Amino acid sequence: LRLVSILDKPMNPVQDELTFINDISEIRINPETGLIDQYKVHGFDYLKTDSAELLVMNDNADPWGMKVNSFSELAGRFRLMSPSETARFAGTQGPVEPVRIIENGPIRVVVEGLFKYQNSTAMVRYLIPKKGAAIDIQVRVFWMEKDRMLKMAFPGKIIDPDCLGQVAFGVQKFDREGEELVAQNWVGLFSPDSEHALTIANQTTYGFDYSDGQIRLSLLRSPAYAGHPINDVTPIVRQDRLTQRIDQGEHFFVFRIHAGQKNERLEQIDLESRQLNVGAIGLCCFPDGKGKIHQPAVALSDPSIRISALKMAEDSDNLIIRLFETTGTARTLTVRIPMLDLNIPLSLSEFEIKTLSINTYSKEIQET
Repeated sequence: LRLVSILDKPMNPVQDELTFINDISEIRINPETGLIDQYKVHGFDYLKTDSAELLVMNDNADPWGMKVNSFSELAGRFRLMSPSETARFAGTQGPVEPVRIIENGPIRVVVEGLFKYQNSTAMVRYLIPKKGAAIDIQVRVFWMEKDRMLKMAFPGKIIDPDCLGQVAFGVQKFDREGEELVAQNWVGLFSPDSEHALTIANQTTYGFDYSDGQIRLSLLRSPAYAGHPINDVTPIVRQDRLTQRIDQGEHFFVFRIHAGQKNERLEQIDLESRQLNVGAIGLCCFPDGKGKIHQPAVALSDPSIRISALKMAEDSDNLIIRLFETTGTARTLTVRIPMLDLNIPLSLSEFEIKTLSINTYSKEIQET
């Protein structure tokens, strides 16, 4: 990395057309709404207009949701701020357009939109690549609503899609439309003919619902700490005092939107979502460039296979490696261990968990 001084950096006001085209994708942000109006990959349009919209859903004071299995009643929507509201929220010295480009370099373009709903505000940033199709969406919410749930909606254009999501050591097909559901690091829409798939990886939230080809990610929920419903008695909490609510204040979310063919997405999304969750590791070091480049501890020929454990055995000096097939398709691969000069051919069936115990002296390999 090098520091480059840029004198008189040009301002990037809102454009009439915030359309970005690269080698395989075309993305358009609507300057009037601050939402995604188009997301094309290899010529196929995956999202409808008004995608990535922040929706406020009606809820109640019951934190357990004991009498509900969905949050489907719309209370309102986040809308763009005015230039003067944007200035107050952002802390600028003069009016600022609520949608504008804040970065534009050789790697990416960053578009920021500032929104509000009643007592709450939100910043949404779209990190759009100059190459490839993966869009990162950063959402910083200052949430002050009561008895409400916040969702981010992605209405898809895939016809009659299957909704798939990551669960513990597997991928689940979700078939309960409209209900509140849970997936782990990613969820997606997959066409019946396997030609198209839209995946959404998350860093910070796991709840969602889907219906009619639309995924709505659950970001925040603000019932009481705590309100227990008793029969049909309402209201749930006392009305003569302040009752503490959940999820108040500042929250930050990161999502990664990616699209392509079904098999391609299934092969890549597990690793992509784990990389998004782990993030970059910063080290304080000053290399002189003369050091030795070390080999990896373990390398896999197939990146869709996950190493879920790498450790020394508890009762010996054996090396334990646990592998997991993430796509639901039988695969073959080679496990390379440079420090032991080993190349191990393996076959894994769909969603198989396979554990190897390797003697670090004799190099004997056993499945355990």
